[in-house]
Amino acid sequence: MADFPPFPITVDALTGGDPHTGGVESHRFLEIPISGPGSANTLVTITGVAIPNADIESSGADDLKNLIHGDIFIKTDYQLKESDQFLQAATYASLASITFDDNEGDPTNPFPAPAFTAAVDSIETTVFDNRIQVHLVVGIQGDTTINRISYQANVLLKKAEQT
Repeated sequence: MADFPPFPITVDALTGGDPHTGGVESHRFLEIPISGPGSANTLVTITGVAIPNADIESSGADDLKNLIHGDIFIKTDYQLKESDQFLQAATYASLASITFDDNEGDPTNPFPAPAFTAAVDSIETTVFDNRIQVHLVVGIQGDTTINRISYQANVLLKKAEQT
């Protein structure tokens, strides 16, 4: 049976980059005033490196065959005001670090060249508790760890006019 942190995994930019609890490092955002499309008047670009530490320790041949899907939620440090309106987002993510820690040189290893998969299957950006949140669905197979995922969310907002 696989040994891994139970999904879903939530990492939070406001808690810092603690690799034991999951965090976000190098988190930044940039607000740019725009005119459109539609009613959008602000483009926000949010970046960071999430540290989910999603780890699977293979314990046999059956584990190597199973692709496990799970949710990773990245709570960014960008907060919306009650008067701000989220319109849409275009987001991408990249596996910034993948660890394959199989003991390949061990003669007792029954799987000398096991396969592994670490993938980002889908990504979506939403608002949760007035914060921009990135939701990833990942796939992990074999003796694999997803240590870090870099991301960038480009968000269109309609911000209330400042007086």
